[in-house]
Amino acid sequence: MSTVSGNQYGVGLITLLVAASISVGYYQMYWLPEQLATPDVDEHV
Repeated sequence: MSTVSGNQYGVGLITLLVAASISVGYYQMYWLPEQLATPDVDEHV
């Protein structure tokens, strides 16, 4: 394994972690409060 492919693997791994962090942050900041503010509950339950 050359250093170039190892570096590309590291960059890809960091990009994946950053994307996952943004996804979790977006979920906690926007989607979750919206679901809590407007609960979708069936009246027949």
